[in-house]
Amino acid sequence: GGFSIQFPMPSHQADTVSAYLAKGGMPPSSSFNAKNRAYPDMAAVGVSGTSQSCPISAGLLALVVDRRLNLGLPPLGYVAPRLYAVATAHPGEAFEDIVGGDSSTSCDNGFPATEGWDANTGFGRPVWEGWVKYFGED
Repeated sequence: GGFSIQFPMPSHQADTVSAYLAKGGMPPSSSFNAKNRAYPDMAAVGVSGTSQSCPISAGLLALVVDRRLNLGLPPLGYVAPRLYAVATAHPGEAFEDIVGGDSSTSCDNGFPATEGWDANTGFGRPVWEGWVKYFGED
């Protein structure tokens, strides 16, 4: 997790990331660009990084879109703003928060996992029932 070195932060992340960075225990501010896109959005399994989280997330989104299409609803489209809106408005329902650990691997500091979104585990693990409720239906 962390911050992009290239892409600017989208508006749907601004408040969430700002609240996270106001918490203690962050790496030195000179080691990341807090104005750029923060990641991850979610962790899926909370271990082994994007190698596991990306395919799991893609599979879950495919199941949600299949449900929507079978209900006669349109596909989700660009889902990131909705992820942030749902996780913020309904904490604990669509994601199981991961609050332990940090992203340090070979360095002496890393982004801590905290309550709510963090640059280590995003909003946490997806909760299927919450995804069906908030993404699978309108």
